[in-house]
Parts: sequence; structure tokens; C-alpha cells
Amino acid sequence: MSLSKIAYGWKFYVHMLNALPIPTKAFTAALLTYTGNVITQKVFEKQPRMNQARALKFVVFSLLLTPLSHYWYRFLDQAFPAEARKDKDGKKAGFDVSVIKKLAADELLYDPFCLLFFFTVIGLLERQGPGQIVERIKANYWTTQKMSWRVWPLVQLVNFAVVPGALRLPFINIVSFFWGIFLQLQASKKSA
Repeated sequence: MSLSKIAYGWKFYVHMLNALPIPTKAFTAALLTYTGNVITQKVFEKQPRMNQARALKFVVFSLLLTPLSHYWYRFLDQAFPAEARKDKDGKKAGFDVSVIKKLAADELLYDPFCLLFFFTVIGLLERQGPGQIVERIKANYWTTQKMSWRVWPLVQLVNFAVVPGALRLPFINIVSFFWGIFLQLQASKKSA
């Protein structure tokens, strides 16, 4: 594939992000989630046959989470606008303090919500009752949350500090490809 085709594809993708942000982000999330599920089942779990119903549950979760995440990032940008320090000549100097505020809000509010949402949605799609969902959360939540706090703060620091607003969710989708494999392995564990 030539570089010009890659450049054209990237320009088209960015155009779609601007023209139809939520559907484009949802498509990206669904594609990466499905691919991650295939890898989870075939490589890590060594399943002889692909469990399409399971893969679709994770795709449904990613489709439900995408609009929430889109609006969450918008909220963070509005609630914590850029606050770059300026030197005596008025030039940008130092670190944008809003990055830390966004990071704290994301890790302390949205990340725990996303994990609870994940276990709840997957449980509902598996037709589990409230008691079963609560038991799965009790069995897996803290292990997953602690692992999340090892991964996502650094990812989100880069995301809030460097990645332009329109590309934040696609950037997260790429990292989520790997994180999703971990989550799928956690969700497939039997609750105690």
C-alpha cells in the first residue's frame, strides 16, 4: 500500500470524525473491539470455534460506551479549559494545569463508572439477574480497577496533554483494543 493511499485514508477518517463524530467513533470502537475479541478467543483462550455471540456482546458494550465517552471528553474540555502558564513575555511556559484536572476527573469518576457499566452491560447481555451481576462485580471489580489504574493514568496523561480533542476517543480506542482483551479475560472468569 502506498503512502498516498494511507494519507488519503487518514484524511477521509478525520473528515468523517468531523462530519459524523459519534458514528465514526462507534464504528472504530466496534471494529477494534471485535478484532480484540477474535484475538482473545483464538490466541489467549485457544478456542477451536469463534463464539460470535460473545464477540457481539463486547461490540454492543463498545457501541453503548462510545457516545457516553464522546460527551464525557467534551464535558472535560468545557469544564477544564486549557490553562497553560505564560512567562513574563506572554509566551506559553510550563505544563497545562487543566491536563491534571481532566486526568483526576477521568480516573476518579469516569473510569470506575466505565468498569461498573462494563460488568453490568455484559451481565445483562448474558441475561444475568441483578444478584448475579452484583456477584460478578464483587468478584472482579477491584482486580480490574487496580489494573486499570496501572494502565490508564499514563495513557490519559498523553491523551489530554498531546492528542487533539477530536482524536482523543480514537486514540483511546486503539489503547482499548489491548485493554479490551484484558477485560474480556476478566469477564469470562466465573464469579465466586
